[in-house]
Amino acid sequence: MKEIAYGRFFSEQASDPGSREYFHPFSYDWRASNVLSARKLGDFLCEVSKDSKQSIILIAHSMGGLVVKHWLMDRYKEPCDNGEKVKIGAVIFAATPHTGSPKSLLSLIDGTDLFGIEAIDAMVLSAVNKYG
Repeated sequence: MKEIAYGRFFSEQASDPGSREYFHPFSYDWRASNVLSARKLGDFLCEVSKDSKQSIILIAHSMGGLVVKHWLMDRYKEPCDNGEKVKIGAVIFAATPHTGSPKSLLSLIDGTDLFGIEAIDAMVLSAVNKYG
C-alpha cells in the first residue's frame, strides 16, 4: 500500500538531500494489532530521536493515527533504552477514525453499501477479503 498510495511522495522526500535528515516514514501492517504496531512505532521513534535534540512532529493518516494515539496513551512516558524520552512537538492526524468506523463494520457484516457506487464497494470488499 505504501508504494501505491504514498510512493511518489516518499520518493520525492528521499531524493531531497535536506529532507533525509528530518523525514522518517514509518510503515506498519494494518492487519496486525495496533498494540504491536504502537510498540514498533515506539522503538522506531527511539531510534530516530537518539541522535537528535529536536522534537518530532508526527503526521499520521487513517489507522496510523490510531497507532500513534495508542503509543501516546500507553507508551509515550516510557524512556527509550538510552534512558531518554522521545520528544514530541506536535501530532497531526489526517482522516483518523477517532470514533471508529461503524459503517465499514456494517458493510463487512451484512454488505451495507459503503460508497453508493456498486463497483467501488465490490473493489473494496474484494481487497479486504483477499488481504484481511
